[in-house]
Amino acid sequence: MNLIEDGYSTVRRDYFVKFVNKGDAGLEIGPSYRPVFPKAMGWNCKTLDHLDKKALVEKYRVELSSFPNLLEAIDEVDYVWEGQKYSDLVDVHFDYVIACHVLEHQEDFLGFFEDVSRILRPNVDNRSGYLFLALPEKRRTFDCTRPLSTIGDIYVASQHKQAFKLKSKIDEIFYMSKVKGQNSWFENYSRMDLSQDDVKHHTGVAYLNFIKAISEPEVSYEDRHRWIFSQESFYCILNLLSSYKIIPFELIEIREGLNEEFYAVLQLRNSHNPEPSISNEKELLDDLVKSSLECTDLDRD
Repeated sequence: MNLIEDGYSTVRRDYFVKFVNKGDAGLEIGPSYRPVFPKAMGWNCKTLDHLDKKALVEKYRVELSSFPNLLEAIDEVDYVWEGQKYSDLVDVHFDYVIACHVLEHQEDFLGFFEDVSRILRPNVDNRSGYLFLALPEKRRTFDCTRPLSTIGDIYVASQHKQAFKLKSKIDEIFYMSKVKGQNSWFENYSRMDLSQDDVKHHTGVAYLNFIKAISEPEVSYEDRHRWIFSQESFYCILNLLSSYKIIPFELIEIREGLNEEFYAVLQLRNSHNPEPSISNEKELLDDLVKSSLECTDLDRD
C-alpha cells in the first residue's frame, strides 16, 4: 500500500527509527490519523486509541475533508481504550511504546510512566524498553500564556487527582482566553494580547467559558492540556525524576521537532522497581520541589 502522510508522521519516524527495527514489537498510543509506525509500511506496531478505526474515520471526516489521504492513514485499532490503565487493557509486552501528543493530556503524570513501564519488555540488551514522546512546545502553541508545569504540580496530580484536574481546567480556560487564534498551533498565530483595553474582555471570556465548563456533565475523558512544558523545562523535570528514581526511565535524548513540537526518547533502566515510590517518599519529594525552582525560570522566548 502506498501510504500518503503529512510531514508530522514522516519527521517523527525519521527521528525515532534509529532506535528500533520494523520487526520489533511496538505499541502506539493515540495516533489517530498520524501513525508513526503504520502497519501498512510493514511495522510490527499495534495501535491503542479511544475509538476503533471506523469511528475515528467518522470523527475526523469533516475536519479532514480536504485531506482524504490522512483519513486513509488511520491504522486498524488493536486496543480500544475506555479510560482504564493501559496495563489492564494490553495483555502483551512491547519493545517500545510511542505516544505523540498524549502525555500533556494525562491526569496523572507519574502514573503514565509507571503504567507504560508495565507493558514494556525489560531493558536487558539495550534494544528494548523505549518510550518515544512528541510534546507541544508551549511557546509555539495556544499554551503560550500558561505557566510551566512544576514538580509541585506533578506531586498534587499524583496525590490529589481531582484537585489537579480542576486546577488544570481553570488554567486552560483562563489563559486560553488571552490568546488570539485559540485553535492555532503555529507560533505566528498564537500571540498574547496584553493591551490594557482587552484585559476586562479576556477576563469576561474566561469567566463565561468557566461557567459553561463546570456546568457540563462529567465525562471519562476531556481533551485538555494538563501539562505545559518548554523543551528546557521538560528536560529539567525528567532528569530530576529519573535521577531520584521516581520514574523507572532514563532520558536518553531530547530535541526540537517539526513546527510546534519537540521529541524525547526514554528507556527503562536495566533493573527498575515496578512499584511507584512516590507514595512513601515525601522527604525526597520535598527536596525535589526545592531543586525544581530552577525549572520555573525557563519560560523565556
